[in-house]
Amino acid sequence: MRSPLSALVLFGCLWASGTRAVAQWLETGSASAAALAGATAAAPPGAWQAQGNPAGLAGLAGPAVGLGLQETYLLPELNPVYLAVALPYRGRHGLGLALRTVGVAGYRETLAGLAAASQWGPLALGARVSVLVGAFAEFGTQTALLWDAGAQWRLDSTLTLGAWVANATASRYPATAPDVPLPSQVALGLRYTPTPRLEVLGEAAAQPRLPVQLRLAVELAPTPRARFQVGLQAQPTLVAVGAALNLGPLWLQLAARYDPVLGPTPGLSLERTFLRTP
Repeated sequence: MRSPLSALVLFGCLWASGTRAVAQWLETGSASAAALAGATAAAPPGAWQAQGNPAGLAGLAGPAVGLGLQETYLLPELNPVYLAVALPYRGRHGLGLALRTVGVAGYRETLAGLAAASQWGPLALGARVSVLVGAFAEFGTQTALLWDAGAQWRLDSTLTLGAWVANATASRYPATAPDVPLPSQVALGLRYTPTPRLEVLGEAAAQPRLPVQLRLAVELAPTPRARFQVGLQAQPTLVAVGAALNLGPLWLQLAARYDPVLGPTPGLSLERTFLRTP
């Protein structure tokens, strides 16, 4: 097993290189999102929007909860666990709780966030505030406050635009790397749903000083109990596939992303929505 210091160095190298790594706190935790190569700015409402675009918390079909696991590049040091809870409120509003932890002994990061969203006609707006706590063997405990904001605009019955700004204030840890902010991201996406069985998502995402990431994904639902996804990302190149199965009240989602340089990232998530009765 790697030492805590080497784990921190590994994480720092992935973070600093940027061109290959995907920051853990920009992940939604959903294996479905991973299978769609991260194209989540315009994703439909659900539990995982508590971690993703907070505007997606508006219009929930009912209370929802999700649990996600992944092993980033097959490294146990980058093996995050995610929890998402979403609650509808008075019809057009939604609330969300996001939790994420990753690390080993001597190095661990934990994120906890609260989100809220409201819908006015075709427009949904949301915001999230999160506390990111890093426990480092060499630096002690460091805390950063992160702010996210998002919007989704339903153009018609088939098209939805989405925008998501993550870590909008470019927050940073005060001691570990005072001259380097935690990653920020601006994502613009489009969701096209020509039929209930087919969904196409496109997205452009930008982080400071890095090339724009272009994402394209397709989800096909041949039956009400099964969904299949494939996604592509450029800059850096990622290929993703996934499958979701309905297990009674639960959806089980499996996904795998492949980076030609760093290797595979398998993941799974469980989600349940408690449908509201009239």
